[in-house]
Amino acid sequence: MIWDACSSSLYTHVLAVVRRRADAEDVVQDVFVKIARERRRFLGCRNLPAYLHRMAHNLAVSFIRRRAQAETLVDSARIELEPAMSAPSDLEHVDVTRIGTALAALPEPQRVVIILKIFDCRTFREIARLLGIPLFTVASRYRYAIEKLRKAIKEGSHES
Repeated sequence: MIWDACSSSLYTHVLAVVRRRADAEDVVQDVFVKIARERRRFLGCRNLPAYLHRMAHNLAVSFIRRRAQAETLVDSARIELEPAMSAPSDLEHVDVTRIGTALAALPEPQRVVIILKIFDCRTFREIARLLGIPLFTVASRYRYAIEKLRKAIKEGSHES
């Protein structure tokens, strides 16, 4: 039941952090292995989705640290995304690669909010609950990220 309710959202969140599908799948699997091993720990949890998102986020950050130590060169210029919805018609002319590059360039806290809002169709309130941060912090991260994305896409369109 937990898998059915949370796995897709956890995957989207983790993908925004680790930027690689296979790595995101590994981290989400680690979350559910941890749940299976320590299931009693989760019995009294008041907000299980938020707790799992925080756990997944922490595991993703740890994964990145381990990966950075193991690799000498990490290509972080690309991000692979499968949008949960089709692109709005006014964005169809924008190069998808440019959007991916602009997303990858965002600071991780802003990128996570954008991914959860746009690609996972979450409300600001849901994102605040999932990440355990104030609603106004979510809104400001979203606003700053959108400004940066607009600027990056606009600059890219002048180069073409």
